[in-house]
Amino acid sequence: MISFEALNGGNLPPLGHRRARLVELHTLSGRLPSRAYALLGEGHPQLMPLNAAALRLAPLRGSDRPGYVLSRVRIATREALIPDLERIEAKLATTLASET
Repeated sequence: MISFEALNGGNLPPLGHRRARLVELHTLSGRLPSRAYALLGEGHPQLMPLNAAALRLAPLRGSDRPGYVLSRVRIATREALIPDLERIEAKLATTLASET
C-alpha cells in the first residue's frame, strides 16, 4: 500500500480517517511479486460519465510532481488527476527491492 498524496508531495491521510480509501490495482509491468498493490487515497474514487464536449485539459498545480502525475483534466465542473501508474509501480518495485 502506498499513498498517492504523499508521492505527489502532499500529506499522508490519517489511517482510519473516514475519507481514507484503498484502491486496489493490478500491475501493468509485472515487476511486483504480488502482481497487485493498493493506493491509499483521500476521498471517494468514482466513475464519472465522460464525453468529449465536457473534457478539457487542466494545468498541473505547482505542487504536482511530474514524475507521478501525467495530467489533470476538467470534466464539466470537476477536476481529476491522472496518475502515472507505470512510474508509481517502478518506484514501488525499487523500494521493495532495496528493502530485501
